[in-house]
Amino acid sequence: MITGNIGEIASLYEGRSECFPNCELTKQDTEYIIQKIDYVNDIKKVNKTSTLNIHFPIYTLSGPLADREENLKVIRKWLKEMQDY
Repeated sequence: MITGNIGEIASLYEGRSECFPNCELTKQDTEYIIQKIDYVNDIKKVNKTSTLNIHFPIYTLSGPLADREENLKVIRKWLKEMQDY
């Protein structure tokens, strides 16, 4: 059993059932992750470690060149924002 699983990164904002099989990674997906992290930080005990699992399919970075470049932009910006956490 894995706790803290929020799903596939490219379908977080719109929900997998709404976009599959054509889910696109967007800024809204990464904002969703940050909102979930903020929520968990608000409710967890300070001395406890929490994990949050995000499904990151390899095709997110290995798909068509245009998609790959756009996905890399979104991911880089998200990882930069995550430095605050």
